[in-house]
Amino acid sequence: MDLLASRYEGKNYNHTYRLNPYGMNPFSGYGFTSIAKLIHALNRNTFYELTASYKINENNSRLYDDPFDSRYVHPDSLTAAQNQFFRAGTNLFRSSRTTESLIGKFDFTSQINQHHQIKTGIEYQKDEVRFNDLTLVPATDVTGQQITPFQPEIPSISNADYHNFSRKPERLAIYVQDKIEYESVVINAGLRFDYFHSRGKVPQDPQDPNVYLPLKLNHIYNDINGDGIIDADEQTEENKYSLEERQSFWYNKVDSKALLSPRFGIAYPISESGVIHFSYGIFQQIPEYSLLYYNDDLKTPEGQGIYGPYGNPDLNPQKTTMYEIGLNQQISNNIGIDITAFYRDIRDWITTSPQITTYSTGVTYVNNINKDQASVKGITFSMNRRLVDHFGFDLNYTYQIVKGTNSSPEDDYFALTTGEAPKRQLTPLNWDQRHSLNFSIIFGGETWATNLITRYLTGQPYTPEVVSGVRTGQNVLSGLSINSRNKPDRFTIDLYVFKRFKISDFDLEPFLRIYNLLDFKNPQNVYSDSGKPDYTVYRQQAVEADPTWFVRPDFYAAPRQIQIGFRINL
Repeated sequence: MDLLASRYEGKNYNHTYRLNPYGMNPFSGYGFTSIAKLIHALNRNTFYELTASYKINENNSRLYDDPFDSRYVHPDSLTAAQNQFFRAGTNLFRSSRTTESLIGKFDFTSQINQHHQIKTGIEYQKDEVRFNDLTLVPATDVTGQQITPFQPEIPSISNADYHNFSRKPERLAIYVQDKIEYESVVINAGLRFDYFHSRGKVPQDPQDPNVYLPLKLNHIYNDINGDGIIDADEQTEENKYSLEERQSFWYNKVDSKALLSPRFGIAYPISESGVIHFSYGIFQQIPEYSLLYYNDDLKTPEGQGIYGPYGNPDLNPQKTTMYEIGLNQQISNNIGIDITAFYRDIRDWITTSPQITTYSTGVTYVNNINKDQASVKGITFSMNRRLVDHFGFDLNYTYQIVKGTNSSPEDDYFALTTGEAPKRQLTPLNWDQRHSLNFSIIFGGETWATNLITRYLTGQPYTPEVVSGVRTGQNVLSGLSINSRNKPDRFTIDLYVFKRFKISDFDLEPFLRIYNLLDFKNPQNVYSDSGKPDYTVYRQQAVEADPTWFVRPDFYAAPRQIQIGFRINL
């Protein structure tokens, strides 16, 4: 049995809190995994493997453990003008998110004859996802007036900023694969069945989504009692029902999702040391649970506006069709190379829906839907030398083009709220990395190693901005293409050293890790008007800005980090 456990704590940088760091929430969490495995050989050609595992991960973010801590101050202290820092105040947001998983897996492998190896298996996973997010509000007395001095209070569950729920999705996968081996060719052919059920629910009437704030009177809900007959008392005004009664008929359960995915691969030797390989497969990706469940209760407020994006537990898995073809060539006893071209077509990419109207004039909302698409195409080259005579290396280069309609699910929503038209053409996505080069060189033996890792990455795209009115007497062009410029390139060197000592019945392994060994300043974000991390024309225009507002340490990757520790292997 394997047991893995970890704890962590820290605080992310928030530029607005730069002069008020003690008012910003830290974060903490832990993870625990236990894995039990049994391998049983039935005969020399057949065996099966049973695996059971339990995992739990929890992340918390809050300023003080007690929500009623007297150190919290009124939210009006946490205010700042444009381009100004918070100089006082406390963050009233609190978050706790937990994912607990039970996983069972059975794999069966049999070499049924000289040419065929059959492998089949089944895996079942049951998760429980718990969210508890809220923003504390000023406490009020029985007359509705705020209590002074300030006292924090947990808002009502009907509050749009309070999310406290548990969801229990489940997934199942069954596969069968045949490895066909002949002297001149090796073929892998398989079929995989994936099943996913979010165990979620959606409103019966999308125009009346908020169970805490019904909008339409005399709204008919069919067959509340589930007896197959629509009785007179099932066609009545909503305000005659309590919240608990409304929750019993307000929602429809979503359907499960299933997908059959063929997989095929072939390796054809062209010489004693060279092989051409080709593969094709369909892969599904379950949406992140936050996209399925966060805000899925659709607590639309009363005020006019466009709200969302809300979670949608009826999302389909994202589907990727992948093709690869390449050459693997051994050029010496210890050195081999591989060149592979690839193409990935991604469908059911998640974005936000068009506006959904409600029965309240001026109140609309959007939720997550499957609509967008993306494609990834490119080529990889790798060369590696096995660790022989205390020396080895690994070289990897990738050129790729990543295009799609939206880089994140919220892009269409932000376009909608700013009056822009939704994207209708493929553009480079935010995570498009045209060139990446990794080189690792290692010196070592059985009980020691020194590894130097070098990475070169070209800049990812951003959308440039032209600030009008900065220069007079010249024409200023507008409407620059989305993600038509690139951020600066990045270069880092990391170092990893370890030495293993045998002590009694266990191994002690001290290690040293140094990230960004030479302490390079690598920009990871830029101002859209200049394409630089340290200059913007707004600096001259913003007369009332704080002098250091435009100095952005978060626009750069982490500086040099040194870790010293040890492992114990029992």
